[in-house]
Amino acid sequence: MRISAHRLFFALRADAHTTRAIASAMATLETKTAIRHRPIDPANLHVTLHFLGTFAQFPVDIAARAKAAVAAQVHSSFDFVLDQIASFRGQRQSPWVLRCAPDAEAGLCEFQGWLGDALVRGGVTVDDREFVPHATIAYGDSELPAPVAITPVRWPARSFALVDSHIGHAHHEVLAEWKLR
Repeated sequence: MRISAHRLFFALRADAHTTRAIASAMATLETKTAIRHRPIDPANLHVTLHFLGTFAQFPVDIAARAKAAVAAQVHSSFDFVLDQIASFRGQRQSPWVLRCAPDAEAGLCEFQGWLGDALVRGGVTVDDREFVPHATIAYGDSELPAPVAITPVRWPARSFALVDSHIGHAHHEVLAEWKLR
């Protein structure tokens, strides 16, 4: 039986060009490892900026406050580069992720901090875990033995979105999206 719940978060979503570059990176990985894995649906590729929580029922009030908190905010667009595939330890499966080039993390971290400040000023509680910039691309049966270098993927951040992940249905619904200047 599928669980029905809502996971709300702010994210940078991959455009078509970035999605194709990520698919190429996955193809590179598949030539270098025999570990079984399940790729993420390309329509769901994203970098989570702020996690707002998991809810049994859709949190109308939290979504409304989150939208209002960022509606009038202005930030410049930027690019960042992902240049390796690594993995995190998982309970059942290990998330395989694209990680940023060290010189690309600063802009992404600055934007994530700016967004967090806007949310807090708007009365929205944000997760205070350390931000580790990454895009999950697959779930493997085990961790990768070591990071795998890939042809760098340039990700243009031209907008960000509030997303409702329908848990148990592998579907991401974009609730609102804001353009970056």
